[in-house]
Amino acid sequence: MRIIPKNTRVNMEVFKGVGLLDIVVGTLGFIVIAGLFLSSLPFKYVFIVITLLAFILLLTKFGEDPNYIVLYNYL
Repeated sequence: MRIIPKNTRVNMEVFKGVGLLDIVVGTLGFIVIAGLFLSSLPFKYVFIVITLLAFILLLTKFGEDPNYIVLYNYL
């Protein structure tokens, strides 16, 4: 049994390249899109497409980290 030192950061990955925080952000996007779909807003499909594109852009990786982490560090 290997002992992991206290200062070592262990990456929580569910699948290769997909972390736990990716799943949380994706689930949040799904909930927002489902809420928009069930609403009675005018032009709701336009809002759904815009929201879907925003969450896709947040979840993609252009570098080493996903864009939501880059955006969080930028703010």
